Amino acid sequence: MDFPKNRRVLTYFLGAAMGIVLLSLSLSCGSNKSVVETQTPLSIQEELETAAAVLSEEGTLVLRYNPCICACPAFELQIDQRWVRAGLEGEDEPDSPAAKLVIQARTDHLNGDLAHYQVRGDVKSKLQPCDKGAIYLLVSVESDE
Repeated sequence: MDFPKNRRVLTYFLGAAMGIVLLSLSLSCGSNKSVVETQTPLSIQEELETAAAVLSEEGTLVLRYNPCICACPAFELQIDQRWVRAGLEGEDEPDSPAAKLVIQARTDHLNGDLAHYQVRGDVKSKLQPCDKGAIYLLVSVESDE
């Protein structure tokens, strides 16, 4: 009987045909993805330094007094939707705008307020280290608004 022989031939041709179909599909359905240059994402430090430069150009800053239990500064600076720890340059000088802001903020805090303070000032682009490796920005307060 030739049936087993014909079956082998049929199986061979079906396998070859399927191989040709799969090969032609894989070649014809190639990806249209264009090569996109990827940029290395900025580190958190680079993002903060960039934001500091932009905020310094604007001149108007939003601060809030939100003391923490560690040794980090009690103020935070608003950067878009994020709050970042911020130290005030000159807050130990009694008649400075920064010292006046600290007094006002502590008073508001004791009254239960988490107030926002709009100030004219400058953000230093160099990040400062505080407790346990955390970082903060340094703000020079020129006046309150």
